[in-house]
Order: sequence, then structure tokens, then C-alpha cells
Amino acid sequence: MSTFNGIGTQFVGECCQEEDGSYIATYWFTILHIPIIPFYSARIHGQYSEEVAMGHSSLMEYEELPLYLPQVIRTYAYLAMIVGLYHFIQTKFKAGDSNPLIWIGLALPLLALPWIMRYFARKKADWR
Repeated sequence: MSTFNGIGTQFVGECCQEEDGSYIATYWFTILHIPIIPFYSARIHGQYSEEVAMGHSSLMEYEELPLYLPQVIRTYAYLAMIVGLYHFIQTKFKAGDSNPLIWIGLALPLLALPWIMRYFARKKADWR
């Protein structure tokens, strides 16, 4: 698992949290940290960081699972929503219909949706 300037492979997402702190994430091929192709899902049991010569390195303890389709579908849906919002705001800029800052302000809660959902899932699982 490694990326260079956002291009490579990495775990994305966090769902199905358990009381022990584990969760399911999906391993993706990414471009600019944008998930493109899912490979598999995994239950992440722990993440550890250690100091190395030029910074730090992350180590994960996980078990590989089949692809968790609900998480993949939610990821693609979120990406489609971002593209749609971008197109909508661009249209508002070009048309000059109204102040685009209003639309950007209304879009911010939608952009924060993954973090909001993660907060409530963790609260439901009763951890952190």
C-alpha cells in the first residue's frame, strides 16, 4: 500500500465499526487520492505508526475480505455527487443567476457527509 502524489493504492472508507475499534475499509487504486478501482475490502484491526529515517511509517493489522459492495457503491455515489455539485456550481457561475457563494455554502454540508456519517457510526458502535 503506497501512493506517490496521490497515485497508487490505499485503503479508503470506514464502515461497520465494532466495539473493539475495528472497521471495514476498501483497498483502492487511486489517482490524486480519488478512488478509481476497488480491489478488496478488509477489516482493519489496528493501525500503528513507527519512526523511520525520513519521517514515519504506518503499519496496519487487517484481515482481507471479499469486496464490500455497499461501501464501494457509497464511494462511487459520493464521487458522482461531488462531480454533480462541481458542474452545478460552474453552471451558476457562468449563468450569473445568483451569487455562487450561496450555492457553495449550501454544498459544504454535503461535502462533509462522510465525516458526519463516520461520527454517528462510531457513536452507534460505542467507541472513540
